[in-house]
Parts: sequence; structure tokens; C-alpha cells
Amino acid sequence: MGCGGSKDKDKGGDSDNSKPIKVESVTFYRSDDTGAPSEPVDGVFYTTDSKIHARIVLSHVLVGSYGRVVWVCNLLMNIIDTHAELPRAWPVGEYELRLFINDQLLHQASFRIIDPPMNQI
Repeated sequence: MGCGGSKDKDKGGDSDNSKPIKVESVTFYRSDDTGAPSEPVDGVFYTTDSKIHARIVLSHVLVGSYGRVVWVCNLLMNIIDTHAELPRAWPVGEYELRLFINDQLLHQASFRIIDPPMNQI
């Protein structure tokens, strides 16, 4: 489960900037005992499901574009846990985590993905 999916593993997906991107599917998953996605659900989770997942499959990648996924609820909690992962190594680059409350940018935190030191490979 992760942020992304790929038809072309080396390039990170098919790219075609000449046509609009479309959502091909959205699948929700319940977590297993380790917190990993396991059982697909039809959009209904239990109150005991502490970690829930979603996989969004896009028609293609728009090179140079960015994406945002927002989980919306009517009851805002004071702690928000989120995660992102890829089914392959993360590309080196500059990234940002942005928090929006009521469609207003409240906070942003920058981070980088770099190659690991040689002694950690």
C-alpha cells in the first residue's frame, strides 16, 4: 500500500501530460494485526479499526504535478496520524507535508529524501 503505484517500475508510472488524469479505482482496506492493509472493505470500517487504508489507482502520472489526499470527518481530533509509503524506493527530492483545516492551510513541514550513507546500504 502506498503513495503511488506503477505500471513502469523504473519511471514511476505511465506519463502523458496531454490528457487529463482520471481516478480508475479507490479501494478501502482494514488493517491486519500489524497495522498493514489486509481486508478490502466496501467503504465501511468499525470503530475498533484504529488504522484504515485507501488505495487510489490513477490513469497515469502527470510529470511535474503534485497530489494531495485528504481524510475528512465531522469530528476533528487533536492528534492526526498519517503515513505515506511507496511500493519501491522513494525518489530523492524535496517534499512537504501540509495540514489543511476547513480548506485553509494551517501548517506545512518540509522534509527531504536522500540516498542513505554507504555504511547503511
